[in-house]
Amino acid sequence: MQFANFRVFSSKGLYRKFFKFIDLLKKGGVEPDRKSLSELAVRNPESFKAVVEFATSKKG
Repeated sequence: MQFANFRVFSSKGLYRKFFKFIDLLKKGGVEPDRKSLSELAVRNPESFKAVVEFATSKKG
């Protein structure tokens, strides 16, 4: 079951984007905890949006 989910996830290009997101957080000085990020996205989407905006601001 997990393997099938991984294939669907990666076939949509989301897998690669996720690791880019994690890399951007690290470049911004944040050591991401994937479980905490997941819970934040589900329980507090506005705060998660702020994290995403922070990470994407570190692109350049």
